[in-house]
Amino acid sequence: MRKENILILSFLLFIQVYLCKNVKVRKFKGSVFYLFREIKIYKKKVNFQVKNSCTFLTGIKPSGDIHLGNYIGCLHPIINLEAKRKKNFINEKKEQVIKLNKIILIADLHCLTNLNNIFSLKKNVLDTMKVIISLIIDMFIKKKKYIDIYINDIKLEKILKLFKCDFDSNISKFLPSSNSNISQSFFDYEKELNNLNINNTHNIKDHIFSESTESYNNYEENTDYHHEKYYEKNIHQKHFFYIFRQSDIQVHTSLYYLINSFTSINLLNSHVHIKTSGYNKSVSLLSYPNLMLSDILLYKPNYLIIGLDQNKNVEIIKKICKKMNNYFPSVAKMPEIYSRKFNIEIMNLDGHRKMSKNDLLDNLNFYKIIYLFDEKDIIEKKIKKSKTDNFNYLKYGEANRREINNLINIYIFFYYYKIKSISEKIKKYHKTLYSLEKIFLNETEKNSEGNKTTYEFSHNEKSTSNDIKYLNFFKNSIDVKNSLNIINEDKLFFKKNNINPNFNEKVVNNILSSYNNNYYNFKNDLTLLISYHFLTSKYYYNFLLSKDNLINKILKMGKRSLSIRAIKTFKDFKKKLNL
Repeated sequence: MRKENILILSFLLFIQVYLCKNVKVRKFKGSVFYLFREIKIYKKKVNFQVKNSCTFLTGIKPSGDIHLGNYIGCLHPIINLEAKRKKNFINEKKEQVIKLNKIILIADLHCLTNLNNIFSLKKNVLDTMKVIISLIIDMFIKKKKYIDIYINDIKLEKILKLFKCDFDSNISKFLPSSNSNISQSFFDYEKELNNLNINNTHNIKDHIFSESTESYNNYEENTDYHHEKYYEKNIHQKHFFYIFRQSDIQVHTSLYYLINSFTSINLLNSHVHIKTSGYNKSVSLLSYPNLMLSDILLYKPNYLIIGLDQNKNVEIIKKICKKMNNYFPSVAKMPEIYSRKFNIEIMNLDGHRKMSKNDLLDNLNFYKIIYLFDEKDIIEKKIKKSKTDNFNYLKYGEANRREINNLINIYIFFYYYKIKSISEKIKKYHKTLYSLEKIFLNETEKNSEGNKTTYEFSHNEKSTSNDIKYLNFFKNSIDVKNSLNIINEDKLFFKKNNINPNFNEKVVNNILSSYNNNYYNFKNDLTLLISYHFLTSKYYYNFLLSKDNLINKILKMGKRSLSIRAIKTFKDFKKKLNL
């Protein structure tokens, strides 16, 4: 009997141990023991490396009000970025939902390079958060048919319910009406929607296809826009925005300290901000690229969205990554930098300095910066006071005309997206899109416009094969060197004169020809383009001004959703360094 009881008890124990994953054995008075099942608490993890998904990262400093340079450089690309299907794509199977992870880092630690920013840092963080949310809502209203948006793992509709805000209520009165009395304006809606007129003088076809009307007619005749092959359907996708404060996640500073051990002071002295600053240089300013690298390594994005002013910082970061990988292979991997069509640095309205928030301290520079939610009258005053030049004609792409080139860059940006939004409303998207894309150069057109130099080499018939090989190698090396020199000269030319290398200058100048060299009408239309572009986002921004408590909660949710990911990557980084 004892043996049978022991067998039965052992069998029951085996079954209980097999069924229970986590078992704890506790002895009681030496003879009796109990089996407990411990319940595991599974924390929700953000998985960025999933099929049909991609991660983008950008950062913005909350050192002041957001201006056009911040918007065109980083905020507009990451917010309005979406997945697109390739042309001539037909798939009978059901497509999977595409997920885009968009991480927007509010870099408050980067603001500590200037001690004057400390006093208004909390307020500026909340203000930038309100601006970003209002811009996301504006994008969602336009694309809500095929895009679902989540902010810090919360659906946008739920956030708006917390704010007690409706999408379509009270917005129509802020939008420009069709009965507007603006003369020679870009915004005569009835004529725009029917004829796609610009300033009541030219059609889009006339603007862009005056030189190549045959290509447009052939395209229009041979293309069936309703056919599935040419009709680009919108892909259903989910956009996950992760917005958080940099100082909330402590791993940023700990990884930043580890990166400091790999960097030399001589390398950091080549930094742009160090050269321009005076003698009183802070350590935070000196090690600015190190903190930037820690932000990148913690979240492992596929693409990095930065402005052109950060390119020299990226060069220093790449050198630091090389040094780290020499000691510990494949520790630091840099993501690809996202290339965009409007690849230009927005300057002040004088055209000579970068549009910067630090100029707020100087009252003279107030009229040189356009902020996102400025009133229409203020924008008009600023643009009227903007510096142009002594020439009496509007033309883009000429040397020594930095001021007018800068204004035209801003104009073409808002012009492009305005016409695109109108074409979507009137369901002539494919005709106008074909014409709008002519503003930008193709790869073949870029290569054809580049200056190429050829070198001829002569050799005797008696020369040996080794001599010929040497001459061919010498010829190729000189071609490479000269081509690199030409590319560098072109880059310097574009940068000095505020010219976008992606623009087709003939098409841009054809658009500007409708003004008949009238600077007044050009500046008037530019003010209208800027003010009307931010109407809906400005409405929601004013609504969010009194919602500081809810915005703080959203920031805390961003900390929760990304802190687990950051801590895990930091632990892996420490293991690779044998720490």
